[in-house]
Amino acid sequence: MLVQAARLHQVKLTEFMIKPAQVAAEMALADRSRFVLPAGKWRQFYAALDAPPRAIPELRRQMTFT
Repeated sequence: MLVQAARLHQVKLTEFMIKPAQVAAEMALADRSRFVLPAGKWRQFYAALDAPPRAIPELRRQMTFT
């Protein structure tokens, strides 16, 4: 069945099977690699990136290995 479907699309079986998996992987990773913000939110985002790190005691406690 897969061979027939690949022939119908005039592609090799490997390409026929890999392409949908590649598209699914791109969609799954898109949420983790790019995002869109309105202009005002971008300014806030960049300001947060440029701000000095702040101390978070609970985080420091969680990261202390004893």
